[in-house]
Amino acid sequence: MRSTRRSLVKRTFTIFATVLALFIVVFTVTRARPVHIIRNYASYSVTVNSLLLPEFVHPGGPSNYCPEVPTVFVIRTHPNDTTSREFVRKTWGRKVKNSLVFALGTDELGAIRNETLLEYQMHRDILVLNFIDSYYNLTNKAISTLRWASEYCTKPTVIYQGDPDVAVFPDAIKRFFGNIRRGQPYIFGKCLLDEAVHRDPSDKWYVSKELYAPSTYPTFMPGGANIFSSAAPQKLLEAMEPLEPYFHLEDVFVSGILAERAKIPRICLETIAFTWELGNLHKCWQDPLLAILEVGSPELVQKAFNDVDRGMAGCRH
Repeated sequence: MRSTRRSLVKRTFTIFATVLALFIVVFTVTRARPVHIIRNYASYSVTVNSLLLPEFVHPGGPSNYCPEVPTVFVIRTHPNDTTSREFVRKTWGRKVKNSLVFALGTDELGAIRNETLLEYQMHRDILVLNFIDSYYNLTNKAISTLRWASEYCTKPTVIYQGDPDVAVFPDAIKRFFGNIRRGQPYIFGKCLLDEAVHRDPSDKWYVSKELYAPSTYPTFMPGGANIFSSAAPQKLLEAMEPLEPYFHLEDVFVSGILAERAKIPRICLETIAFTWELGNLHKCWQDPLLAILEVGSPELVQKAFNDVDRGMAGCRH
């Protein structure tokens, strides 16, 4: 009797353990956890999780999502920053409505906000990437966007990737890149030369010698406005090492370290510049501006647009 009871308990335990193991496997497969980078030593999350949205799960989704236009504009925003996205849509984004994509991560819990889903249903211009959206995940956002461009967005000639606090002049960008040759990898933007590495651990831009030994960075471009030829994203991804240590300064890593490693030419443009470099915007510009970096709030970006428009109007008289 005791032997029979022991056998029954053993079988019950075996069944329970099997069911528990199956549950763990199924849960792990069906719920891929987003990557939350706290500091700069983790691996990259370079996969786009079917772009997370239901419309992108079926085979025709991602490939059809990227518009077949010469230039695609990808703006990196935080999930909660609906104000910036609405501002872009109502201002310069109106001129590129069918060429505009907003790239963002998940919320702090690794979920897609209901507001984001509603916003996507209304505008169809949201690209959600599978990691928690934070400052230290900016490199993940840049790399994931490049992966999306490389896999699903090969028809455009150039891909603009930037931030919402930048004054963008899409007509000038489309004219400037209208005759660019396909097949050659290039990155265009504002060049920063011989920038010193910040070694103070309390600094926002701190990088240790273990992570990056040289005292200066290779030539790189601020991430607020980068323009990639269609061949560049794949070359940059190929330049990543299998166990690449995480480098949280995305502009240095992508347009500096990876571009140098991949031998991708960086084309320095004076028509992409910081506000403080340009001075008075209300003047006649001999070479049309492509983008003004780090302008600030939507109100300041709108003021920059107004000043440039008034200055250019004076050129025509």
